[in-house]
Parts: sequence; structure tokens; C-alpha cells
Amino acid sequence: MKTTSVQLKGSFDVERLRADLETATAQFQSAPQVGKYHDGSWTGIGLRNFSGDHGNTLAAHTGHSKDTAVMAHCPYFKEILDGIGCPVYVARILFLPPGKVIGEHTDAGFGWNYGMVRLHIPIVTDPRVEFSIGDEDVYWKPGEFWFGDFSKPHSLRNKSDITRVHLVMDCPITAQTLQLFPADFVEQVRSETNILQLNPVELDEATLRGYCGTLVVRGPLLGMTVPISADVTVDDGMLAVKIRGLPILYHFTPTGDNTFQCNTYELTWAKSPDQQDASLVIGKDYKNGKSQEVTVYKHQPMGVRLFSWVQRLLVGGVWGAYFGVLKIKRALSGSKHVTEQVG
Repeated sequence: MKTTSVQLKGSFDVERLRADLETATAQFQSAPQVGKYHDGSWTGIGLRNFSGDHGNTLAAHTGHSKDTAVMAHCPYFKEILDGIGCPVYVARILFLPPGKVIGEHTDAGFGWNYGMVRLHIPIVTDPRVEFSIGDEDVYWKPGEFWFGDFSKPHSLRNKSDITRVHLVMDCPITAQTLQLFPADFVEQVRSETNILQLNPVELDEATLRGYCGTLVVRGPLLGMTVPISADVTVDDGMLAVKIRGLPILYHFTPTGDNTFQCNTYELTWAKSPDQQDASLVIGKDYKNGKSQEVTVYKHQPMGVRLFSWVQRLLVGGVWGAYFGVLKIKRALSGSKHVTEQVG
């Protein structure tokens, strides 16, 4: 059995999907996808992401997310995302106009050993759309529910005369997520690779607050390859790590005794943090199997305060400049989805 792609359990009402699509495209502008493997005509509208901004079409997953304004106008999209049976960290409507191409590439951060899968619900498509994943050519019909292993090379060429539209969801691998797949498919995947699975446990807020403080690590952690400091707080039943200078909360789900997980990153307190001013924490990155020591202070030493101040200036400046340029580019590009061609 091939594990490149598989149809999942369930299907969706195409007319209701298209009704919400029409509403979304009438009221919200799409934004170009990031990537060098297309000419900018591949665009998207965000439905759910870490920032809650419909113009944010980045596939960045931070362990938690919020709905964009689009969801208030598209009840069927919301019904799907809320009732699909597993968490959805990122959801987008993606458009590829006639004659356009998405060149061959792989999606970083996705795959069984990354703890994330990408699921598709086609809304508007055509057999003339050439879609390949690995060495397999696929055609997914409107309203069907599909998984594709986009860690493998894949490409798309729209040879039809309509705009191809898919609802794309990025989901952490939980027991509920695996229930969406055929059992024999999951068995085959397990025989080929390790599945990094998220297994949440519940902790009350008072217990979670015992882990809060100032995190200091020499790097790498959460994609940062330099020394960093961060605030550890509680948000929505999880530990939230905010790197100073970045407007992003990385949510770490409780998964065991003194252990928390966000995507491929795990933090494990060496002992209960009660009555300790400085807790030794082991940070593990499942992507490379490496571990390192992290310190969480309940009271910041002066050196940490000074370092944090410099970090806020440098990291905040780089972040602001990058996304400022990105926002200007997207504003100048205008909306490129073709609403009259979704029939």
C-alpha cells in the first residue's frame, strides 16, 4: 500500500462549500502565498491561524490558533473546522488560476515524524488540473476529504479554464486525527516511520502557573538558532512561551509529568518547579533528536534582564521589517482570486 495519499473518512456538501467560498471571495481579499516556486498568482485567504488575520497565509503552526474574521461569515467552513474530529491549527482557502503552475517543492515541518499532517477538501477543481505527489498523479474530487504526504516532492499545473480552489487544513497528529484515516493505512505508515503523536493531559490552571517564569536557552529552540529569553505564561489551558521581541505565543500542551509539547519541541522539568527559583528544564527537538538544558527563572537575574532588553530591540526590529515588507508586497499585488470562475 502506498502512503503518498489516501481518502479520509467523511465527505462534505459541495453546494454549501461553494456558498461559503462565494461569500469569502466577495468580502475578503486573498494574499499571495510565500514561496519561490510560483509566480505570485497562487493565493489564499486565511480561515484560522496563529494571528487571526485573514491575510496571513503562512503555514506556521504554534500549538494553538484563532479564527479570522472570515469565519463569522462562512458558517459551513466553521462547522467543518470545529467538527472535523481533531484540532486544526491552520486553515486556508487556496486559489490557483487557469494556466498557472506551482513548481515542485516539499513542505517543511510536515510529515508523520513532525507530528503534523496536511488535509485537503477540494471545493472547485477539474480533471485537467495536473497534481502530483511523489511519483503519484492524483485527482481529488470536490467535497472529498484527502490526506497527502506533502513532505514528498509535489507540484501542480492548472491546465483547465477554471480557478482551482481547495480548503487546506494543518492538524497535529492526535489519537483523534488518526481515527480519520483507514486503519490499514495507519498500520502501513507505522511500519515505515515513527509517528510523533500529541497525547494531551489536563492540568488545572494553578498547577500550570507553577511552571511560569523567564525561560533562557542558548538555542536552538522554536526555530531560533541564537540564545534567547522568553516569557512562560498560561494561556487557554496550556503553557504559552513568548520569545521576547516576537508577537507570537507558542502553546505547549501538557503531555505527562512535568512535560509539555509544541509541535516537535518538548520541555521537561527535571523536577517539580515548586519552591525553586531556577528550574532545570530539558528541551528536546524531535526533528533532530537533540536535547539541551534550559533554565526557567521565577525571578530574573540582572544579566537576563539586560539580555532581554537587547533581544527585544534586535528581534523585534527584524520581525517588524520582514513582515512590513511582506505586507507592502501583498498590498501592491492586489487580490488575484477569480471569483467568476468558481463554477
